[in-house]
Amino acid sequence: MDFFKIKSGISTLGIAILLLNCAPEPVQKEVINIKSGEKFQIELPSNRSTGYTWEWTSKNENTSLDSLGIIYEVTNTKSVGEVGIELWTFRGNKVGQENLRLELKRQRGEKEASQIRLYEINISEN
Repeated sequence: MDFFKIKSGISTLGIAILLLNCAPEPVQKEVINIKSGEKFQIELPSNRSTGYTWEWTSKNENTSLDSLGIIYEVTNTKSVGEVGIELWTFRGNKVGQENLRLELKRQRGEKEASQIRLYEINISEN
């Protein structure tokens, strides 16, 4: 009887360790300090041929940032499906702090992000 309890406990411990090793890494927040009216860029790895693209998921009506555009560049044009970058350009439009969240998602409305990038944007006076 005790043998089965011990064996069961070992199996449970093994499963718990396995699940911890498979858990995604915690998302780190990068801090960016700019002045009001200043532009800045964020470079993100991208491969649009896979159907994934980055989305600004924390955007709201009262945001302190303006998105000035996104440029997609392939780093090596010799291969089909080559990895590239998305270069996002923003401008701080008012003094304050903005938490910017960008998520890499499949374009077909997938809810779960495969990658998340967090940025704390501190916007000070000119």
